[in-house]
Amino acid sequence: GSLPKRLWMLACLAGLCYYLISVPFEIGFARHYKTQTFFMDVLLMAFYSIDVYLNMNFFMVKKQGKVISDREHFRALYLQQYFLNDVAGLAPISLITVLARQGSFADMFTKDNYAPVINALRLLQVLRVKQASLYFSSLLTFLEDYCRININGDMVYLIVLLVIVLFMCHW
Repeated sequence: GSLPKRLWMLACLAGLCYYLISVPFEIGFARHYKTQTFFMDVLLMAFYSIDVYLNMNFFMVKKQGKVISDREHFRALYLQQYFLNDVAGLAPISLITVLARQGSFADMFTKDNYAPVINALRLLQVLRVKQASLYFSSLLTFLEDYCRININGDMVYLIVLLVIVLFMCHW
């Protein structure tokens, strides 16, 4: 539960929120692949690649109230529980598709080159949602330890329900 790890987890939560908002938005409104989306995808792919490395080598795991500090043990737990989803979410299939469809880098962002499959392939990046509970847990611990805001389990349940209702109404 060190501060750098908690801040890292909050950055992971921010990246996940970006994916959870941008991917359905771009699929739903059939937007062409924009330059800022491309660069954000590349940036987050690099960020989450570092995250996979950190999870396998440095981040200790808390399981049933115990902190597991043995590197081989928490690496085995990570490989068993999250590794496949994380690697599948890192697969740059949408980026490869974009680059393969266009003749040059400049052509890939024009409206004429819109392909719905590109935005649909970005759904793979949302697979990190499996770790959302870890990210939210880190957020709650951060709020409690550094901001002196204590949110109990019932309040978390109400907040999650509110967020789900807001997403459903928005889309």
